[in-house]
Amino acid sequence: MAEIKISLPVYKICYSLAFVVGMALIRGVTSVSEIGSAMQQAMGVLAVVFCADTYMQEVQNHREEVFGMYPMKHRVRAVYVRLGIQTVYLYGISVIGYGCFFWQQPSAAWDGDPAWVSFVMYLAAMPAMLLFCGTLAMTAANLLRNLWAGIGVGALIWFGLISSGGNELLGKWNVFSFSFRAIEETGNIRWLWGSGCSLLLTMAMLATVPAILARVPGGKKGERL
Repeated sequence: MAEIKISLPVYKICYSLAFVVGMALIRGVTSVSEIGSAMQQAMGVLAVVFCADTYMQEVQNHREEVFGMYPMKHRVRAVYVRLGIQTVYLYGISVIGYGCFFWQQPSAAWDGDPAWVSFVMYLAAMPAMLLFCGTLAMTAANLLRNLWAGIGVGALIWFGLISSGGNELLGKWNVFSFSFRAIEETGNIRWLWGSGCSLLLTMAMLATVPAILARVPGGKKGERL
């Protein structure tokens, strides 16, 4: 419960809910098949902003010296747990945001597929992307020891990935390949390669957490306790 309170302060919950509801109000869609693409890209930048301070809040609140007194395994576990809590929360509100688009009364999905087919594909595509974007921003902020720099780096990479150039360069390996899929080809699941690539990159970044935490002031003290 303590980690949940740290990971999900009220202000984060408020602006994230406002963001997903606002997306449904300002982003127009004509087909159910388009909702997933619109939401995936939007949730990517939200994950960047939302997760960048997963560890940096310790620095901002001047708790890093105390945090550094704990054994390394406890610190690493705390970061992983906080990131996991935030990702689960973002996944949950991404479902809420998807449902909000139905106020526009979009037409049925392509090829006569029922609406639940597009929704299931969306549910499968979101976790890897959220983990990647959240971990990317957190890692950048931790390395640069600056929250805004971490958000800036994450947003810059996000913008490159959702651009037409990023799509042409990476193709099915793009983190956002689900967004760029041909929505009329509902049976095409080549976007899974992008999800797999996202997970591999996320695992690589998470593996650097112990080394990054060891760099903070007093970062190795906990190893002697």
